[in-house]
Amino acid sequence: MATKLAFDPNKMAAMGQVRKALREIPKEDLATVPFSVGAVAALLDKDPKTLHFARVTREEMLDEKKVIPPLSLESIPYAGTPAAATYMALDLVEYLDRLALAPTLRGWEQKLPNSYPKLNLPRSFLGFQSWLVHAEVTELWPFAIQPDGRPMDVIAAILSEQVGDDVRWLTIREFGDLAADAATHRHVKVEQSGVGDVTRVPLNKTPAELEEDRRKRRI
Repeated sequence: MATKLAFDPNKMAAMGQVRKALREIPKEDLATVPFSVGAVAALLDKDPKTLHFARVTREEMLDEKKVIPPLSLESIPYAGTPAAATYMALDLVEYLDRLALAPTLRGWEQKLPNSYPKLNLPRSFLGFQSWLVHAEVTELWPFAIQPDGRPMDVIAAILSEQVGDDVRWLTIREFGDLAADAATHRHVKVEQSGVGDVTRVPLNKTPAELEEDRRKRRI
């Protein structure tokens, strides 16, 4: 049975912005910009194992010449094998466009692949900067966590080829906390390189110490 997708209500607005941001990638590049399974799992709020199951089911449905429901995870093409897959930005954009169009269709129409033409919607880039300015406390945005712990807007990370498997949805407070922690670590490393008093701040703080730092910043 094909798997359906359900979004966290707090992510719906952000997903619209992600869709618009992805559409800013030139069309000729969309088909060649890759997404790791980890990145797609985070963006769609699904476990990687669920995506793997969907890829296996997709192959079975194609072999049996079954119609794949256009709103199911199985409807997303991928490159490679079910066990070692890569998704392309173009296929993800088209899937997100189908999800956006579905509420405007009648129930029976939503199940028909021909109800979802190749969409050519207006380009409107708002993205991360808009979220940063307008986000409510519960609204989320996807970030690619860099090796130094710095949270990076996932669209910017994709375009600069800095997306690994650590992609997380963060609230604006969580984003601020991670960014501040990364900045603290960078500052301490500079001090430990020989500038300033290296004994003032320990480099490897415990989780409890980091949480205490966060608490103090909020006061």
